[in-house]
Amino acid sequence: MKNMLTIINIIFTFIGLAIAVFGAFMSKHQDMEAGNEWIAYTFVAVGGFLFVMSMFGIIGSRSKSRSLLMIYIIGVFFCLFTLFVCGFCAFIFTDTLSRKFEQMDVGEIACSANLKSCSNCSTIDSERVKCYGVYQNNGVWTECNDSNTNSDMCKQGLTVIHKNPTDQTYFKVDIAPCGRCPQWTKDDVEGFVENGLQFIGLLAVLVCLFLIVGMAGAIILYRSLKGYQTDSI
Repeated sequence: MKNMLTIINIIFTFIGLAIAVFGAFMSKHQDMEAGNEWIAYTFVAVGGFLFVMSMFGIIGSRSKSRSLLMIYIIGVFFCLFTLFVCGFCAFIFTDTLSRKFEQMDVGEIACSANLKSCSNCSTIDSERVKCYGVYQNNGVWTECNDSNTNSDMCKQGLTVIHKNPTDQTYFKVDIAPCGRCPQWTKDDVEGFVENGLQFIGLLAVLVCLFLIVGMAGAIILYRSLKGYQTDSI
């Protein structure tokens, strides 16, 4: 059991570092938008704490110290509980994204996430593409120009996403409301963030399973040492 717990905690050191790095990455990237950034920061804290606890586990198991093993058991239980809460919240938040997105600028989320093909993400007005409106010419969507901007054929408030006629026969959405990142619709951004949250939830559950094994091994060793010391006395 001593050797097994040592091996488990060596693995935990890498898991802790991986969780911390993953949380730091997610806190600055796409999956933690829409007000759920706290999950990423919690991953960073848990990853660092788990790394420290794994040191206690290795030293405690090798030295057969019941005090260190007890600290380790309590620490791992804290990590287990925290990750379980994060995983549970990640799954719950996927059901509330639609409500949250109604109160938020989806284009802002898409730009913050650096989603592929996003345009108009600059915060400087002079660097953003102006919205001239669109009109359809022989079945092809085209931006309005100075001569027809105010005409009935020009639809205001819209921009052409795919200016190449060939692309317009391939993609589902060719025009979209003007604003930040018109290439991504509300449903697309919502689905992207939802998939990210579900991935985080599954990751949290998977790490929880590893933590349960490590905590169970520590409890068994702790009880064995307690019984052994009692028998010796």
